[in-house]
Amino acid sequence: MIQAAHVGIGISGLEGMQAVVPSDFAIAQFRFLSDLLLVHGRWSYLRICKVVIYFFYKNLTFTLTQFWFTFQTGFSGQRFYDDWFQSLYNLMFTSLPVIIYGLLEKDVSASLSKKYPQLYMEGIRNSFFKWRLVAMWAFSAIYQSLIFYYFVTDSTSTGQNSSGKMFGLWDVSTVAFTCVVVTVNLRLLVMCNSMTRWHYISVGGSVLAWFVFVFVYSLIRENVLYVIYVIDPKMVLPQ
Repeated sequence: MIQAAHVGIGISGLEGMQAVVPSDFAIAQFRFLSDLLLVHGRWSYLRICKVVIYFFYKNLTFTLTQFWFTFQTGFSGQRFYDDWFQSLYNLMFTSLPVIIYGLLEKDVSASLSKKYPQLYMEGIRNSFFKWRLVAMWAFSAIYQSLIFYYFVTDSTSTGQNSSGKMFGLWDVSTVAFTCVVVTVNLRLLVMCNSMTRWHYISVGGSVLAWFVFVFVYSLIRENVLYVIYVIDPKMVLPQ
């Protein structure tokens, strides 16, 4: 019966550990079942749903800025972002905040979850992962990507760097990438119900990592890609 259930819960009792071996979760006493379901189970459902939706949002925002670029290049296949930017976007610049969020997020305390067990019905009704909610986040990603791309390209069309040269492709794409990294990280803070110092550290550290990376990367003369050395660090670093 435990193996046939979607989630098997075993209780270690007088009969020994026979019920625990095939189970997914094990508890020592039956009274702990309320904590497992109403508190930790509900929190886990909330975290998984929001993390999945956020992943869709941040990657859709990042991808669509490149998609709008293809309309100006005649779908030639010319990339908008530097290869290192694309590789490190999910690995370094947006990974830690969502990990912290997935570990620590909770909308109500444990005591309130047990005091109002009807909150558990949100999981049964799939309240945190409805198609309407997913569509709203997708629309937000589309809207923000349009703003990032066209605002940056239009505002830098007549700009010049410190050397007096017109902004090129890699200058514009770096500014757009900066907007994406900063916005998706700050958006995660907005959607947090419970804030800790780890949230601020992870978000601030991720944004800082991007500025440090682009500053160091733009100073490397022996660039194997020969594309990013032309970037003026003043474009993305605060004055």
